[in-house]
This record gives sequence, structure tokens and C-alpha cells, in this order.
Amino acid sequence: MKDYILDDDIRLPREQNAQSAKEIIRLKRSYSELHPKVTNGRKAIWWLVGLQVLGMIVESVQYNFEFWIVAINAVVVGIYVAAGIVAIKKPKIGFIIVLILLSLMQILMFIGDPLSAIKGILWRGIIAYFVIVGLSAVNEYFKVLRGLKEYDIKVEGSELV
Repeated sequence: MKDYILDDDIRLPREQNAQSAKEIIRLKRSYSELHPKVTNGRKAIWWLVGLQVLGMIVESVQYNFEFWIVAINAVVVGIYVAAGIVAIKKPKIGFIIVLILLSLMQILMFIGDPLSAIKGILWRGIIAYFVIVGLSAVNEYFKVLRGLKEYDIKVEGSELV
């Protein structure tokens, strides 16, 4: 089985020495580990948007589409969508926005309705896990992208640096 990250048939010029080749392989290996973490963090934001919209619909139906219920949920969904869009170019900012809002929503749910907060903590915890993993990987991810850019190696995400 061919590894397309490491075996991409890039031939180094003769000027490149063995140390450069080792560095490129190290960077590509790091990229292949970090890229899925950041990508999964971005995907988790969109899962959160979908689940929030589903919750908004259910809650709106329960309360006969009262304006303030729909308005609050629409604002929350709007913030999550904005964070998802921001996370495309600046994942760290998008992840932080989502974690802050997710934590705030969970605290407010514990205060307002502890039973429903306990029911929703599992899926929020799973989403928070993927966002936290993405957030922890994002700094090293950008260092690796910058390193690959120095060697003129293009990979998915190269346009971010």
C-alpha cells in the first residue's frame, strides 16, 4: 500500500543534502499525523451546527415557535456557523470560539434544566473532545506547513501559511 503523504514522488535537487531529505520526511510524517486532527476538529464544528439546528427545531416545536426561543437558538447556530467558517482559515480562533460557547451553553443548561443538560453532555463531550484535539494540534500543524513551504512542497492546507 502506497503512502501518498510520504511517497509523493518528489525528487530533491542534487543541492539538497541528506539532512534536508530527513527533515522533509520528518515534516511529512508530522503533517500526516496533525492534518487529520485539525480536519476532524473542523468537521466536529459542523456536526455541532447540525445537532444544534436539530435541537432548535425540536425545542421550537415544543414551545410552539415562541419568538425568544427561536431567536436565541438562531443566534447560537449563527455563532457556530461563523466559527466553522473562521476555522477554515484560522482554525485556532474557530476552535476557541466553539469551546467557549459550548462551555457557556453547558453551564447555562445545568442552571436552567439540569436533566436536559445531563442528557446532552455526551454528544457535547464528544464534539468538545475533537475540537480540543484539533486545538492542541493546530500550532504544530502550522509550523509543519511553514516548514514544508520552505522546501516548496505543496500539501492540502498549504494556502493557510
